[in-house]
Amino acid sequence: MKNFILVIAALTFSIAAYSQGFEIGIKSGLNIAAASAVKDLVPGVGISSKNTYNFGVYGRLKIKLIGIFVQPELVYNTRGYNFNITEPITNKTINIKQQAYYIDMPVLVGLKMFKFLRVYAGPNFQYLLKNEITGVDDVVALAIDFKKTDMKKSNTGVQIGFGLDLSKFRVDVKYDFNPTDMGSPFSYQNQVQSIKTSMVTIQLGYKLFGIL
Repeated sequence: MKNFILVIAALTFSIAAYSQGFEIGIKSGLNIAAASAVKDLVPGVGISSKNTYNFGVYGRLKIKLIGIFVQPELVYNTRGYNFNITEPITNKTINIKQQAYYIDMPVLVGLKMFKFLRVYAGPNFQYLLKNEITGVDDVVALAIDFKKTDMKKSNTGVQIGFGLDLSKFRVDVKYDFNPTDMGSPFSYQNQVQSIKTSMVTIQLGYKLFGIL
């Protein structure tokens, strides 16, 4: 991860050399998420997502002559999932809750129109910091085959969105999704429950300084 941050920093400084304006600010927001199984879930297991939060900083560089901007971000992000496991013998349902904490590093390229509207898209490089899962004791108490497993340490997602610049305030609406699976939080009956995510992210930001 350290090497990747250095690459992004070098790329940002290179772009800055050809820019005619810049902006730095802060942002935070809400993730309205959906979760789906990459593989078919084991019978008796259901999955749903929960809304989570994010906050971080952003920079924006306007490129000379081309009329576009590049916006790297550093965001502390959370993604959550709920699993309902129904034990086939007793028909008892156990709720497993998972919360994963990430550092997201989107690198967005966009176009500004009408002086206040922005549209953009780009890759979102994600690094797992911590993965919490609760409700395991209830499952283990049923003496069924359940094991915690590890999520992937890094993933690459995609963000597509639009934003509004209103004085020093920034409003963004993004569609954030992972085309590949993000790993397996647990295995049940010797089968991993690999998942991928998609979510709509609504963020409010504030320009701290800049000359855009």
